[in-house]
Amino acid sequence: MKAIQVDKETKGLVIKVETEETDSEPEISFYNWKTKTHEEPSEGFAGAVREVMKEADGIWGWCDVKVTARLGELEGVAYLAQCSYHNEEEFKQEGGFYEDMVETAIHELQKKINRTSELIKGES
Repeated sequence: MKAIQVDKETKGLVIKVETEETDSEPEISFYNWKTKTHEEPSEGFAGAVREVMKEADGIWGWCDVKVTARLGELEGVAYLAQCSYHNEEEFKQEGGFYEDMVETAIHELQKKINRTSELIKGES
């Protein structure tokens, strides 16, 4: 038995977008993972984010985003922290992070499907 292959067209696949409040301020949002230090944001960045926060729909102005790909009881997720958008529609615009996050979530879901198939076949 071969595991099913999942893509955006798979019947029953559900993609869900969720937002959560981020635990940082725009002024200290740049963390350099190589040097393990916070860096100064570019000139005007925090002010621009604060403007979007005033105009945004709900918490979209400054939030963390989770995209989930679910098929049955299995799911894969992708996360993006410290986002600034006016609303979900802006986040989903072509060429943005949304498309990449959907692909990542589907990839994570596929790994779980493959692992489940291996367990069923006794290939642990």
